[in-house]
Amino acid sequence: MRCDVELQLGQVELKIAGVDQTFAIDASAGARIKIDGATVSLAIQMDPTLRVWEISSTTGHTSLSPDSLRALITAVVWPELFGALGNNLTIQLPLPDLAALGLTDLAPGLANAALSLEAAPRPTVTPSQLVLGADLTLATPAP
Repeated sequence: MRCDVELQLGQVELKIAGVDQTFAIDASAGARIKIDGATVSLAIQMDPTLRVWEISSTTGHTSLSPDSLRALITAVVWPELFGALGNNLTIQLPLPDLAALGLTDLAPGLANAALSLEAAPRPTVTPSQLVLGADLTLATPAP
């Protein structure tokens, strides 16, 4: 699938209590972007790029390998997460108040979160690409 943008979901630390292991996960996925008036839609690729590595194991042996965790995330977690969003993640411009989206009903801890869009100051130009950068940031209050 041709992708217009790459969504980098950043690095997440995952501690698996039952096996006393901690992993780091870096995820990204391509997406198609569609702009219709003041609406921006993203169709997120269902095959993410995942890097998974073990940070620590307190038991002295590993119960779960990074490859096994990557396969589990790809087969189960990713489809559930992005399947819940449907094919398109739609953002109205200007950015809406999160309370208006109903996210606080699903996750009350997001009640005072703020969504912002910050464009990078300059594009990057290569012989085959023009790269425009922007960060969509969800700032959440401390727990």
